[in-house]
Amino acid sequence: MASLARLKVGKPGTGRVIGDRFFGRAVRIYLPLLALLVVTLFPFYWMAVTSFKSASELFDFSVSPLWVREPTLDWYQHLFTQTNFPHWAFNTAVVATVSTLISLFCSVLAGYSLARLRYRGADSIGWGIFVTYL
Repeated sequence: MASLARLKVGKPGTGRVIGDRFFGRAVRIYLPLLALLVVTLFPFYWMAVTSFKSASELFDFSVSPLWVREPTLDWYQHLFTQTNFPHWAFNTAVVATVSTLISLFCSVLAGYSLARLRYRGADSIGWGIFVTYL
């Protein structure tokens, strides 16, 4: 049976190995990131799973709540047929689009004014906008 040779680094006699150092650093960096990712994405997973459960399965605690036994689209059917959701979604899209266009128009005018025109206080206004974004 063949043994794998490892490359030694550092001063002679320290016994440091490249793979050990890299693995330790990767664990210190990626393990907390993985935990943060799970904590951040878990509400979205929970929302998706519960949206496919039936009403009786939502309150049945005899099985694990982390997956769906019998997927159903009843809640989506209820959302689109018995509520005004399409109208609400359209109104939200219109308001978001119009407010974005108004904000963009005002920002372009202000940016042009600050960049091209010379008047007293232009630098102070520019710095004020910059500091506000910090």
